[in-house]
Amino acid sequence: MMRMLRHTTLCLWMVSILGIPLVFWAMPLVNGIFPGHDLLIALVLFSALYIIVGAAMNRMGEGLVIARVKEAETWERAGIVRRSEQRFLKALRLYDTALISPFRARRVALVLAGALARFSLTSTLENPAFDRAVKAFLRMAPQEEEIALLWLKRLCNGTTPGREDHEILTLVAEEHLDHPVIRELVAELFVASGRTDFVARKVYKMVRSGVGVSPETLSDINELLGPETLARPAFPATGFKRSSGVNLSNLAGGLGRGARGIGRMVKNAVLGLPMVVNGTAALLKRGYTFFRERKTLQTALKRGLGVVVAVVILGFMVNTVAHLFQSAPKTPEVKKVEVAIPKQFTIQVAAYLKKKHADAYVAKLKGKGLDAYVYKADGGGRTWFIVRISRFADKKSAADYGNGLKRQHLIDDFFVDNN
Repeated sequence: MMRMLRHTTLCLWMVSILGIPLVFWAMPLVNGIFPGHDLLIALVLFSALYIIVGAAMNRMGEGLVIARVKEAETWERAGIVRRSEQRFLKALRLYDTALISPFRARRVALVLAGALARFSLTSTLENPAFDRAVKAFLRMAPQEEEIALLWLKRLCNGTTPGREDHEILTLVAEEHLDHPVIRELVAELFVASGRTDFVARKVYKMVRSGVGVSPETLSDINELLGPETLARPAFPATGFKRSSGVNLSNLAGGLGRGARGIGRMVKNAVLGLPMVVNGTAALLKRGYTFFRERKTLQTALKRGLGVVVAVVILGFMVNTVAHLFQSAPKTPEVKKVEVAIPKQFTIQVAAYLKKKHADAYVAKLKGKGLDAYVYKADGGGRTWFIVRISRFADKKSAADYGNGLKRQHLIDDFFVDNN
C-alpha cells in the first residue's frame, strides 16, 4: 500500500508539473477540432500523460536496478567483494524508491532478491539487508534448490530458527520432499525445534522411509513423536435437547411462494428499466443543453477548475516543505479503558491421560508466546488433562484465533469449547 501511494504521488507531481503547460499549449490546437469540450480534452490529456509518465518511471526504475545488479555480479566474479556489496546496496536503494509501481515490483524483486541471496550465501560478508533478501526470495521462489540448500546449511550451523524461519522452512519442505539432502536438513531443524505439525510429520515419514539417513536423526524423530497419540476425550452429554423436526410440506410451500414473489419483483424491475434509462438520458441532455447556453457559467467553471488545480498543487508543495522542516511527531498518550467482558469460550488443542505430558505441551506453547493452561476433566471413566489456549467472549473469535494459529503452524488442530 505504501509503495502504491508513493508511486501515485510521484506520478501526480510529474503530471502536474508537465501537464499544465502541455494543456495550455495543446488546448487551442485540439479545440479547433473538437470545439466546446475543454474540460473533456483536459481530462484526456492528463490521463494520457499519467499513463506515459508511469510507464517511463517503471522502465527507468527497472533499468537502473538491473544495471546495478549486473555490475555487482561482474565485481563478484572479479573477486572484489566490497565493490559488489556496494552495487547491491545501491540496487536496493533504487528498488525502494517510488519509481517502480507495485504491479511491476514483483518481477524486479525476484531478480534482485535472487542475486542478493546467491551473493549472501556464497560470501563471508554479513549484512542484515542481505539476510532479509534471502528470506524474501525463498518466500517468492521456494523451489530454487541451490539457494534453499545453501540457506539450510547456514541455518543448521547458526542460531535457533525464529518464527519467520519456520514459515520459510515449511515452504521449502513442501517443495523439496523428494530431495534427500534438503529433506534431512529440514528434519534436523524441525526436531531441534520440537515441531510435530502436519508438515513436520510428513517430513519425518519421508525421512524414516529414506535411505542413508543418520541413526541420530532417526532416534531423535522417534523420541520426539513417541508412541502415545492424542485423542479427543468423550465427554458426557450436556443435557441439551434437539429441536423438533421441520414440517417439509410447509417449508416447500413457503419456498415456492417466496420464489414466485421474487420472480414478480424481477419482472417488474426489467419492465421498468427502459423508462429509468430514458428518463436519466433526458435529464442529462437537458442539463448539458442548459450548460452550453450559459457562457458565463462555462467561464466561471473553467476559472474555478483552474483555481482548484492551483490550490491542490500549492497544497502539495506546502505539505512537502512542511515535512522537511517539521520536528519528530510526539507520540500521543493513549489512555486504556479496560472493560470486563465475560469470556466463556476457549480453544482446546490436546488432551492427555498423564499430567506430565500436558504440562510439557503447555510449556512448549508458552515458549511460543501463547496463553496455554491445563484443565482437568473427567470423561469416559477416565481423568483427562486438557490443554487449552486463551479465553474468548464469543465462539467466532475463538475459531478465528485457532485458525490463525493453524496458519502459522503453531498448533496442529483445535476445537472451540464452552468452558
